[in-house]
Amino acid sequence: MDEEIIVALLSGTGLLILLVGIIIISVIRYNARQREHLLRIKTVEEAHHREMLQANIEVKEQTLQNIAHEIHDNVGQVLSLVKLNLNIASQRAADEQLLEKLTNSISLTGKAINDLRDLSKTFNTDYIKNQSLADLCRLTLDQMKKTGTYQTSLKTTGVEKPLLPDHRAIVYRMVQEITNNVMKH
Repeated sequence: MDEEIIVALLSGTGLLILLVGIIIISVIRYNARQREHLLRIKTVEEAHHREMLQANIEVKEQTLQNIAHEIHDNVGQVLSLVKLNLNIASQRAADEQLLEKLTNSISLTGKAINDLRDLSKTFNTDYIKNQSLADLCRLTLDQMKKTGTYQTSLKTTGVEKPLLPDHRAIVYRMVQEITNNVMKH
């Protein structure tokens, strides 16, 4: 009888240990699956966030592209016609004061056309993607210098490391934001 009790106790203890082991393994597996699920959710959320940022950037770039084309095609054309008309009028002007005003207007119109062309370039994503980052920075600094308030210079050394066109556009937009902040503050 003592042997039967010992066997029953050992069997019960073994069964209890086996049951506790199964429970522990089940809890560990459940926690692992839970962590894996949370990691998948986090990965999906991060991917969604990146896609939203990319879509936002694309919308902004497309808007700037449209503005660049409008400036170049419409406003630039109108100013070119104004300059042409002013040139014709200046050739026919007999009064010296009128000729001087027309010449000054022609010069100002030419400056406006050049400024619009530069502005159009800074908005044009295709232009940005085909230029070196140094050239783009020079363009921005030149625009800043044209205000007459700032002295700018850019010194580059070595060979420019190639960036993907989209990355170059993002870095250039950051440079634009930095120069805008400098001018504001």
